[in-house]
Amino acid sequence: MATERTPRRLGRGLEALLGNAGGLASSDEGALKSIPIGQIGRNPFQPRREFNSEELGELQESLSSSGLGSS
Repeated sequence: MATERTPRRLGRGLEALLGNAGGLASSDEGALKSIPIGQIGRNPFQPRREFNSEELGELQESLSSSGLGSS
């Protein structure tokens, strides 16, 4: 008699992969924070060295239209 096998599923949840944080999270985790722009540095692992000024302008326009650009 053949036995039916149920397909294996991942359904173990993230806790199985990452472990239980068990109250280690701070109360403001995930909250948006403002930092001075001077504290933002270049990523030393950024593979791009040259940036197209036209594309940067389009990005700036897009950010401004969504309310994220500087005024």
